[in-house]
Amino acid sequence: MTYLSKKSLYDEYISLISETLAQLESQFRLPKLHEALFGHPRKGLYDDTEWTEITERFSATRAWTRVSDLYDFAIDGILKNRSDPRWMIEEVDKLLPYLQATNPFVVCVKDTLLVLAQGRAALEAGFDLRFEALVKLADVDERTVRNAISAGELTFFKNDAKGLVNAVSARKWLEGRRGFVPTKFISTIGGAQLGDVKSPAQFGAFLNQHRTQRNTFPPPRGVPMAKQSIEELERGVFNLPLSTTFELADFYCLDRGEFTDCVMRVFFRDQYDAVLACQKKTSGQE
Repeated sequence: MTYLSKKSLYDEYISLISETLAQLESQFRLPKLHEALFGHPRKGLYDDTEWTEITERFSATRAWTRVSDLYDFAIDGILKNRSDPRWMIEEVDKLLPYLQATNPFVVCVKDTLLVLAQGRAALEAGFDLRFEALVKLADVDERTVRNAISAGELTFFKNDAKGLVNAVSARKWLEGRRGFVPTKFISTIGGAQLGDVKSPAQFGAFLNQHRTQRNTFPPPRGVPMAKQSIEELERGVFNLPLSTTFELADFYCLDRGEFTDCVMRVFFRDQYDAVLACQKKTSGQE
């Protein structure tokens, strides 16, 4: 997929905002708009110190942090603190009508970032995906998706003239695509990570804290999680088949691979060590 790098997006955005503020100052005789946001009046050239101050100031504004978070979620699949991405998507979407439609920043956000982010948010929440979002998430051309629909690998239907792909079939199909970047939920507010969990008790405490204190992004619809299973897990008891780890990871909004690795490491240590030893032999490390 071809899209602007994050640095290029930032450069286009800061230039666009600077030019827009200058036009508003001139058109409506509103002095110091540019200076209020950037800390310096608009001029042709800035020295290194001035430019550093301008970029540091703009980087800390909500105007950029929202776009930055949208980029991380859409392109890299990173969602911080499991926050609901719909608010971030809506806020950036509302910004676009006020900016020049043909600007590279606007084009990238509208045609790539928002489509990807909306598709990814639907996927993680268990909602059906727009056809074009699935194309971008898989990083393939439209023909590949149409062929998958014709082959019965994807369930496609129309709703209010919009082409949608069933969420369950979309997730299963995407997981087999090399270009798909799975969503990764990360915490930026401290506390333990899955890699820090060493015992069943720590595992249970981690899941309980993750669900009750920070889980603001809802689990996918239709995940068959019984209350008893949740209570046992959060007491540090794992009595479920290993095949359920993906569903559990989805329920807790955790990375599937990291969650499965943690379960194996904590509850099936002998088998886990045997797999690692086999991998080392296969890779020639022993």
